[in-house]
Amino acid sequence: MKLKKEKISLMKEDELLNLDEILELLGRETRREEIERLTKETYSLIKIKFLEAGGLFYEDINQLYKNLKGNFIVRVESPTALVELITKHKDLEISPSGNYPNAVEWRPEFEARGLRDAFIEGGAMLGGLVTLVGFRENKETKVEDVSVEEKNVFGRKRDLVRIAKGRVHPEDVQFVILRMPIKYFPAEEITPQEQKDIQKYHQPYIFRGFAFNESAAAAKEKKKKVAS
Repeated sequence: MKLKKEKISLMKEDELLNLDEILELLGRETRREEIERLTKETYSLIKIKFLEAGGLFYEDINQLYKNLKGNFIVRVESPTALVELITKHKDLEISPSGNYPNAVEWRPEFEARGLRDAFIEGGAMLGGLVTLVGFRENKETKVEDVSVEEKNVFGRKRDLVRIAKGRVHPEDVQFVILRMPIKYFPAEEITPQEQKDIQKYHQPYIFRGFAFNESAAAAKEKKKKVAS
């Protein structure tokens, strides 16, 4: 599916709670129906805010992966922390309590390999929403390798898992992926291809992506060249 930058009409402030309020409500909610409703609203608001922050929106995250250039560190992170990082330009602090894998390494030759481990190692779900961030290392981040034992759990190779520590700046962020169970996602935004995959493969999740900074700029330039 073709990559697209959406045109959106912003909602009036009195028609919808702001994103901070929605995130707080979602974190406290225990009723399944309300979690489903609030997750949909959270997705819609994050989409608006990330587009306003210069993100390039992808319905097809496989296309996002193909457009990524360079080496990154990828990890599941709290949706609230990512919203503050992207929309409020607040640095992200990564301070694990032990030397356990909390990220994976990304290189072009790896393609999307390792993302499964990134989702498994992260436990920052909010309602039905899981958010994954890819960023470049800077002088204030430290990435360590893990032991052989940590890379081979229950016979499954996890050669790309890493331990990330330190501070991530907004300009380091290259992409964000949102993952939601199908029924927690707005039905009107499910694509025809996704409908086929849901029926054929019993696909349990919907994914959406945003490219930022160099990755967004490179994708825009590539799109211009294709169009010319």
